[in-house]
Amino acid sequence: MNKIKLVPRAGIPLLVAAVLGVAFGAPAAASGPYFDECSTGGYRVEVWAVADPGFYWSTVHYEFFGGGDESNMNIRIYNDDNDLLWSWNSPDNREPGMTYSQPVRRSNGALIPAHAGDRADFTAIFDRPIWSDPRCTATAIVD
Repeated sequence: MNKIKLVPRAGIPLLVAAVLGVAFGAPAAASGPYFDECSTGGYRVEVWAVADPGFYWSTVHYEFFGGGDESNMNIRIYNDDNDLLWSWNSPDNREPGMTYSQPVRRSNGALIPAHAGDRADFTAIFDRPIWSDPRCTATAIVD
């Protein structure tokens, strides 16, 4: 898992996505990234996914804004028929202000085909000591 501090923020997410896509062996033609965000209870998360329709998924990325240092992210990728293609759950140690990246690969390392209409659902669970943890879901859709 890579942690990258985004300072300054302007334009850096695209650069990070491109660099990490190359580092994790993404196809050279990878397109996107596809962005979304969600918020709840004063907390927010930004998400983006890199995929090339007709080729493969590359990486998924996210950054928490708020919540404690035990937040976590659950990511699911579905095709346009709503079939689950890939799932991943982060450990309960995600910190606000850090960008996290995860390569999209099957357990055997195989690439996962990407098609227009596929979507990545990112469910953010924001850590709040003592209180229940608020959550929200952002969806990045491949077009």
